[in-house]
Amino acid sequence: MPENNTNPTLENKVTSFKEIARESLRMALISPRMTRISGFENSMKENAKGKARIEKNIEVIKFEIQATHEDHPAYEEIKEEKEGIIKNYEGDLKIYEEAEVEYTKEIDHQKECIAKIESGETLVSSEKLNTLVDSMIIKYAMDQTSK
Repeated sequence: MPENNTNPTLENKVTSFKEIARESLRMALISPRMTRISGFENSMKENAKGKARIEKNIEVIKFEIQATHEDHPAYEEIKEEKEGIIKNYEGDLKIYEEAEVEYTKEIDHQKECIAKIESGETLVSSEKLNTLVDSMIIKYAMDQTSK
């Protein structure tokens, strides 16, 4: 039976380096996705502010319609004009709601991708992994010779 002449300490180091390199590469894949999630969450916050402003404007206009007396000579024109404004605002609200749905879908997609990366389902580049491990081995060897 042939003997294994490799140093067990070196094998352990290489295994350790591979694990460290793999985690480093996973983090490099995860980081931009986290940045995207943060961007979508910020957009959702701004979206919510815009939606709240529009909802407030709608309430103000509805109050203005109610506050206008039916005896007013231009009541019908005022009411019609303000209802048109409300209709436009409601169209804007729909756009905000659609954007919120899209942001949520994108966030969920990014989270799914992160979960796949963390679980190992999405593999890191073997070329990048080997390059990183090689550089770690060289650094380790240099550190050992300088002691």
